[in-house]
Amino acid sequence: MKKLLIIISFIIVVSFLIIGAIPNQDKNIDEFNKLTTELIKADNFLENGVRVEYTTKNNINAEYDLVKNDFIKIFGENINLLDNSIEYSDECKEVKAVFWNKNDTSYIRIDYLNKNKNIEVMEIRNILAEIINNKKEKVKYFDFVKLKIIEEEKDDTKEIIRNYMKNEEFLEVENGIIGKGILKDKTKINVGYMQYAKGEYLIIGTPVIFVTY
Repeated sequence: MKKLLIIISFIIVVSFLIIGAIPNQDKNIDEFNKLTTELIKADNFLENGVRVEYTTKNNINAEYDLVKNDFIKIFGENINLLDNSIEYSDECKEVKAVFWNKNDTSYIRIDYLNKNKNIEVMEIRNILAEIINNKKEKVKYFDFVKLKIIEEEKDDTKEIIRNYMKNEEFLEVENGIIGKGILKDKTKINVGYMQYAKGEYLIIGTPVIFVTY
């Protein structure tokens, strides 16, 4: 019974976050960058990142080779090559490309997770743009920033979010609150606020959060 309740709760949370969320295909994310820049000043930066998904009519093996060459060009030779994925990691970042094929279409998803507070989401997008170039179809971007809340700055953090976010909807979940809304430029965002033994954490993503809280 407990397991069933957990599954039902998970379905409710996912449905709440996904409804109305359309992946951001426009590189112009000024309001999201402004919001997260202010939040980083108020709280401890932990991580940010970008997921890009796209399709192509290229043979999946040919696309794998193209992405592999771009990984080598950008990150160097020290990459991990698996049957359906390519990975790179160092002390500041983890990058993973996953490949699959369906109905003569190749699908690619690349996640870039970064722990260097001096690297902004837009910079990561630019790196990923070098990999996917302009020949791809149905390109979709997802962005996030994760922070550890400083207790003395909690009220300022709330005020910053209120100043940027409108049409908010929030839902209480175990260990915290999740919410969704839009920014002034109509960018859809999701917010997760979680309390754990080690502290309080805030994660903001557009249009949805693709990493675990």
